[in-house]
Amino acid sequence: MTTPTPPTKQGRPIPGYHSEEPYTISPEDSSAIVRASAYHREDYDLAVICFPDRTHVDIDITNSSPNHNPATTLGDLDKLPLELIHEICLHSDMSSIFRFRQVNTRARHILYALYEYRVVTTHARDAFCAMLRTELDPCPTLSAFYQLLSSQKCSICGHEYGDLIHLPTCIRCCSFCVRKHAPELRVATAAKAIRYLKLSRHALSQITQLKLLPGIYGMEERRRVGRPKVLSIQSAREAYRKQNGGEEPTNMMMRYLQMQPILAFMVCCALPSYSLPGRVENGICCIGCQAAIEKGILIHTGNWAFHMRDLVYSVNGFLKHFVWCEQAQLLWLESNRGSCEPPNWPYICIRGGFFTRRK
Repeated sequence: MTTPTPPTKQGRPIPGYHSEEPYTISPEDSSAIVRASAYHREDYDLAVICFPDRTHVDIDITNSSPNHNPATTLGDLDKLPLELIHEICLHSDMSSIFRFRQVNTRARHILYALYEYRVVTTHARDAFCAMLRTELDPCPTLSAFYQLLSSQKCSICGHEYGDLIHLPTCIRCCSFCVRKHAPELRVATAAKAIRYLKLSRHALSQITQLKLLPGIYGMEERRRVGRPKVLSIQSAREAYRKQNGGEEPTNMMMRYLQMQPILAFMVCCALPSYSLPGRVENGICCIGCQAAIEKGILIHTGNWAFHMRDLVYSVNGFLKHFVWCEQAQLLWLESNRGSCEPPNWPYICIRGGFFTRRK
């Protein structure tokens, strides 16, 4: 592994936070290091669209391989070679895939034989369920959804791991970009787009739209009700320009559209990453950075300390961070090189974050 430059504030290493020399990681220790000094922060999953595990019980049943031969066929569709049917499925949107699955047992046989279908319905159930329940229109194709699941980088800031999917644009983004209200992720209600941009029905029909789901959203855990239709502000802006011969909407128009930043949380959903052979990651945060804050080591760094604590990494990204994070290295040593749980884990990391646990 190439040794990266340590992350610093104003270019200076911080005593007690940065190790004096990069830690050498043995390949066989990588998994144990992650278990001892990193955790999955559930706050970021709960701040966006999420579902309790019981939501997917029926999906578990219908996704399993049918244990008997189908008594019915798909009619003329069955005259096509299976490879061609699979190609059609790959280029069909996810709502069509869901409806096709409900046709009969033969349809489920065909879908279960498709590798991409098995992967997305096994590892991206929340995102799939969110597309259906929000009535996302149009949905991404099965092939596009699988490719998104197979990616890791945030499409907005370029951070090496994006832990969310932004439904209106169907891109992978990171929690940091959502919290900082990145312009690419801002959304507005369709009603506001009609009122302030005077978009025509035809213009609206060209924009991806979805209905919000009631629930608890944002880092302040606000309860939201109602199911208005929403759309991407950037898409609405492009539609306005197209409708008005290239003219830009006024600053006042855009200000009215951007008055509800919490909507960005309401159109995102946690999305793991998948890579061959069957490796799934959900994003991890550094326990050492939380420990450094609690010990007062980073007290003079201001918001930079919280930014480092809140970063979500892939496993490889975390290991690159670990080589310079002295507090994470101490946790690793306290675990007796992975043979026991470190005794000084911060309580917040033990419980998975700051949010109230939900049933």
